[in-house]
Amino acid sequence: MSKIVQVLFKNRFSGQYSGKPYTYVADIPVQIDDLVKVPAGNGTSDAKVVRIDVPESEIPAWMQLKHITEPASPSGSLFDEFFS
Repeated sequence: MSKIVQVLFKNRFSGQYSGKPYTYVADIPVQIDDLVKVPAGNGTSDAKVVRIDVPESEIPAWMQLKHITEPASPSGSLFDEFFS
């Protein structure tokens, strides 16, 4: 069952998840603080789920939401510093 969720992107300077929340449809089970891959710009980015079960009434009628289809890969990889 899909849910409307909001995520924050990782700030490339501070390394913290911050800024404006962005709204997506989660096609996978998610909880608050889960890290997920989201479509953004010219590819995908890792983001942190900060809100779940967002009511449809909060979404403007003109907005077309993109879908989250996979969790983020586990952190701690040898290559993390090159891809952040």
